[in-house]
Amino acid sequence: MGQHGETSFWHVAARTWFALVVCVMMATPVGGQERASQADPDRAERKLHLMEQRRLVRRFDFEEFEGQNFEAYPEDWYPIGRPPRSPDPNFMDHELHRQMAQEEGFPHYGVVRFDPPQTQSNVNHALHLGLSGGSAGAYLAVGAVAAVPSSDYLIQARVRTENLKGAYARMTAYFLNINGQVIGTSVREMPPLRTNGRWESISLKLWGEYPKAAWIGIRVEVRQPEADPDSPLGRHQLVVPQIEGGAWFDDIEVWQIPYVTVATQSGVNIIRAPRRPELRMNVRDVTGDRLESTVALYDHQGRVVARNHQRVGGGEPPSWAWTPPLERFGWYVLDMRVYDGQAPTGTGPERSPVARSVGAFLWLGPDALRQEGDAMRFGIDVEGLPERQMPLLAEMIQAAGVGSVIISAWDRDTNERNFVQREAVVGDVLRKLAGPGYQVTMSFHPLPAALEHRAAVYPNDVLSLFDRPWDMRAPYLAPYLTQYGQQVRRWKLGKTGEFEMMFNADLPRQVLAIERELSAITPSPTLVVPWRITESSRTDLPREIAYAIDVPPFVLPDQIPAYLEAWQEGSTDGAGVGIHLHTRSATQVTQSDRIAELMLRMLYAWKAQPRKVMIDRPWAASSDRQLTLLPDPLLGVFINTASRLSGRRVVGEMTFARGTRGLILDGPSGPALAAWNDRAGEEDAWIDIDLGGDPVAVDEWGNRAPVPVVEGRHRWPLGETPVFIENIDAPLARFRSSFVLDDPFVESLQVPHERVLSFTNTWPVAISGSFTILSPARWRFTPMRRNFSLRPGETMRVPLQLGFPISEIAGEHDLTARFDFAADKAYHVQLTTPMELGMRGVDFKSDLTYLPGTEPGTVDAVATVRVANVGNKPLLSYAFATLPGYPRQEKVLPRLEPGRSVVRSFRFENAGEALKGNRLRLGLREAEGIAVLNFAHEGRR
Repeated sequence: MGQHGETSFWHVAARTWFALVVCVMMATPVGGQERASQADPDRAERKLHLMEQRRLVRRFDFEEFEGQNFEAYPEDWYPIGRPPRSPDPNFMDHELHRQMAQEEGFPHYGVVRFDPPQTQSNVNHALHLGLSGGSAGAYLAVGAVAAVPSSDYLIQARVRTENLKGAYARMTAYFLNINGQVIGTSVREMPPLRTNGRWESISLKLWGEYPKAAWIGIRVEVRQPEADPDSPLGRHQLVVPQIEGGAWFDDIEVWQIPYVTVATQSGVNIIRAPRRPELRMNVRDVTGDRLESTVALYDHQGRVVARNHQRVGGGEPPSWAWTPPLERFGWYVLDMRVYDGQAPTGTGPERSPVARSVGAFLWLGPDALRQEGDAMRFGIDVEGLPERQMPLLAEMIQAAGVGSVIISAWDRDTNERNFVQREAVVGDVLRKLAGPGYQVTMSFHPLPAALEHRAAVYPNDVLSLFDRPWDMRAPYLAPYLTQYGQQVRRWKLGKTGEFEMMFNADLPRQVLAIERELSAITPSPTLVVPWRITESSRTDLPREIAYAIDVPPFVLPDQIPAYLEAWQEGSTDGAGVGIHLHTRSATQVTQSDRIAELMLRMLYAWKAQPRKVMIDRPWAASSDRQLTLLPDPLLGVFINTASRLSGRRVVGEMTFARGTRGLILDGPSGPALAAWNDRAGEEDAWIDIDLGGDPVAVDEWGNRAPVPVVEGRHRWPLGETPVFIENIDAPLARFRSSFVLDDPFVESLQVPHERVLSFTNTWPVAISGSFTILSPARWRFTPMRRNFSLRPGETMRVPLQLGFPISEIAGEHDLTARFDFAADKAYHVQLTTPMELGMRGVDFKSDLTYLPGTEPGTVDAVATVRVANVGNKPLLSYAFATLPGYPRQEKVLPRLEPGRSVVRSFRFENAGEALKGNRLRLGLREAEGIAVLNFAHEGRR
């Protein structure tokens, strides 16, 4: 399944809730890290030493300087870029040694030497690489470390850098054959490293899949800054080399570790029910030691959901299968650790594994996108996908069940010599996705560096490339147009989210020119222009083009429909708008937050009905012997949410309690409700109404559960992550959402208030019956009861006069009415719409605190009010506070101009007993009017 991803898998797909974030997909040697057994520490220490001798192939601690090695640099290590001083007359017979000695960019005056003291332990020396205007590096000689074919190795080291800005440190490891030649595909390289004065541990894994491996090679270096291949300055960049700075390497160790693999039955690790995930583990160790393996499965919240233990070696089989007893669909992380079976017992949780493998998989429900047309409206953008992942792309798209994909025609390294290979890889994907259920968009991002140089254009400047003569781009473009033009009709002119194209004054001419060129070879091409949702559409572009609109994380979900409405109202055809949704990464928020964020963005986007809803590549890749794709949890959420939305449209909105939200969905796939807690307290975040039908709740992974009935109403808790409720009575849900007041704000004045209450017949048949207003209690409504009869689609508007008691508490209230009517069947339901009682232009806040009284054992109550004038005229008022058993307190407030506020406090001495079971009432009254605001604090029990 994978042991060290091309990108840090946990930075893509996990958060720090899990300790694996530090050592992703890596094998870890025992190396004396286990603590000695309490029963026999000397014996335990001897056993640890024996394990170290079996697995530690070579350690370079650079302590040979004193009395052993009088050279400037360590034994078996030689500077890069200069002739070696070796006593071996055949040293330069090895190809690697000749290449290293002649490598450019590593001048003779670079620093390569011992340097004390730099380590954290009780040692004095390290290997120092210092800059003097060029790069500096050292390599391990051929023959210094032998390799056993088909055995895995881990190279560990500690490194510290200072004063490196553009320059960086790096370690590289590789296998060599018996002739001292590097086995190219075995090369493993650390990403650029800068530690800013700290010692950090690094490691590289060499896979034992090379039968001709004879030696292990290592290279450490400090490299000068390099030109950015994607910079708009191209070859005109000015790169200033560093004169000072360097790196120190110490404790370089080569460990022989077990061969460990874990795999599911899917190369892309997506398993759909009714199939269950099957894990296949393999552990092979050339030492022949007895080993123990443990596998733990974690869900997306970091909870352990299953474990497996297996003995390996010593007569036990090296391979086994395990079907985890999973109860729910979801995204799961597996952590396989292999321990030395001869390690001392009693070491507890600090026992260190000799090898480790981490992976992830999705187990999803059987639901797929139910409407073929809608399937093509959901897709994945894989621009810039590494070529080694391309063979698995079609399988990933098919397993996900989406119908759209954006792939790159080229990568940065494509040139005329290797174009045939690139075209074959892309062509294989296109052939596998050639069915009617798939739509492929071909992107011209990234541009090959060789093509940029030939056409003399800035990096990834697609428009300028098409302004150059046809002969320049023909070798890279013509084969795609002639061979795949019948299948590929959409051609994307750059990377999603790029800004430059939006402000290009010459864009209309360039787009028309490109369209004419493609139309001459391929039928009816559609050009896709990258854009950003925060930028307005342009009226000077052809209506026939499509748009890939980037929606960055700072655009909130509920803002998306308003942005898209502006696009659809302008000159742009809304059907040509595809949106690319982005969410925050797992290093910024929890997995649960990411999941909720993506679902909300999809729901609000679907409300606006764009042509396509896309996300960027939601997976990482292993670098195991057999490449697999490791899905991000967002992929599973995207798949399931798309399945719920497919064949449905948003037909209404509703709330269940203040602070909750819901979207009503309906269409060929049947009625459904998407609901979530937006800002309600936990006690109010419930669906607690009659939904009709036989509702079933479906979570973000596709797990289904019947919605229980409590006292005649369906009841289900709501969280920040939306839940889908299917099999509901759609007309009833839409009827609920139609029940509204024309103005829900009620001024706190003791005068009759005129409102209009309306509701709509959402059934395809006529309805007739009556309604009775039930709450708020003690309010007066005229009329309280009303008969009605409505044709299909007809709306009834009822003039309503309302009043409330002078002591009514300000704030949020609900108008609730009971409806008894006949439609396709008899209905007896309660409908609710929100109201707010308040004073326009006034913001009133209050707080109640308890302080020790003046007499021992007594408690005083202090009520504090803050009054702010948020209107546009001066405010004259006074504040008051009342508590049973105490005189009423009043305080005249100064004249408050718009934008000003004031704070006042009321103290009730020895109020402990009076507050038990009573309310402390606070309020505000106009000095020259009749408006009164009432607020209350419950006393402590």
